[in-house]
Amino acid sequence: MNNDIIFLVIGGLILIILGFSYFGSFKSNDKNADKNALEHFGDYEMSLQYNYPTTIYETSLNTIFKDFKNLQCNILPISVKSKCLDTSGIPITRSLYPVHIIKVFDGSFLAVFNDGQIYYKTTFQDKFWNGPLDNSLPEDIYPLRMISLMADGSLLGVGFNNQLYKKTPIPSATLAQTNTPQGTVNPIFTTKWQSVPKSSGIIYILYNSAPSSTQTNISNDLLIAINTAGMLMYKLVNSMATASFTPLTNDAFKVLKIYFDKNGYMLGIGTDFKLYKKTTRDWQNSVFDTTSGGNPILVNDIMYDNDGKLFGLVIIPTLGLLELQKQNQVYYLSKFVPLELINVSSDTSSSSSNNNVMTDLDVIKAKTGADISKQINVSDPLLADNIDVNAVSTLLKYESNGELRSFCKNKGYLNNANYENYELLNNLEVQASKISKLNNVINGLISTDPDKMKIQELSVS
Repeated sequence: MNNDIIFLVIGGLILIILGFSYFGSFKSNDKNADKNALEHFGDYEMSLQYNYPTTIYETSLNTIFKDFKNLQCNILPISVKSKCLDTSGIPITRSLYPVHIIKVFDGSFLAVFNDGQIYYKTTFQDKFWNGPLDNSLPEDIYPLRMISLMADGSLLGVGFNNQLYKKTPIPSATLAQTNTPQGTVNPIFTTKWQSVPKSSGIIYILYNSAPSSTQTNISNDLLIAINTAGMLMYKLVNSMATASFTPLTNDAFKVLKIYFDKNGYMLGIGTDFKLYKKTTRDWQNSVFDTTSGGNPILVNDIMYDNDGKLFGLVIIPTLGLLELQKQNQVYYLSKFVPLELINVSSDTSSSSSNNNVMTDLDVIKAKTGADISKQINVSDPLLADNIDVNAVSTLLKYESNGELRSFCKNKGYLNNANYENYELLNNLEVQASKISKLNNVINGLISTDPDKMKIQELSVS
């Protein structure tokens, strides 16, 4: 028994160390902010600012993790001090960590932490998260549940008061030309939040760029919301401030968060914190697949890596923490495993662009639903003119003798900016990788694997 206790204690300490290592620590914009942020978060003052109503998220958290008070008090910035006392009557010490992460158009990352504020890092490998950002809290008092992007690059956020907010918009032409010094956050994300009328009673928001949308026409783009009961609703983006959400009535499956997979199928975290998938790409007329079941690993959030595998903020209830883990297979039901257990030599990580199957814009679209490329004019030229497989092969040959640049300039894809040249070459490489590797694997699997949904997940569309 004593050996078992020692083993558990050591194991717990290791997980804590690993968790902070993979999340990264955080540093703030001034030398005193770290201390002030932790003290402000630790005193449970957030719960005193507003009478926060209970939603499906808090109910699910209490149901699934009812025996883990540390987790509930840690993960919720609105936790009440009187309900977060240990056996000695002392308030539980709360750790600071990300609960929701997005990638943005300049390649950096924004995260909502469990203090309800926004932090950022320029690359995922950075040791530190910076923050909290100025104007993180809507109306300066409400902690955030999550953040997302619109197709024009504007930031959306949902507070724990269950209200939708939007950062002050910046014209797309200005957005495309915004140059942010390395290591600093884009000023777009530090403007004041604006409350969006007729958009209350929600816990989550997802943009849905229509295939027909352009830089000047978003008439068919939608906002998809999850209401406080866990049900999906939607409305047109053009009417976001004048129309109410319309309930989606065909699917009674309740969710906490929603995303799109790399092939356009809607993913959702259920009230059991497992990841599920809609049966068809038509999310409005299909249902979540409960026959196949959910991913066995409980997560609070997910995000794609460029290799097509999902990162997950995996819930570690015994420690009251979330740990960044990753799938070792490209399949939504594939288990999330600690990063140190992934075979680096065989893993198609984002550090090797040769193995990338998703561009940064693909990652953003899957997480936020927003096709940023149509608004800031950085679309993949291969998709713009529907270039086929043979054309891709020809373009790759052009690269070796300098004809590629001339071709692209004639098509209007390039100017003299080095980063755009690099982006095009990377896109060509990504497309070539999809053709030469993924389709060969799929063709081999189709005749042998009866699990069509799994093969579908691998297909290149």
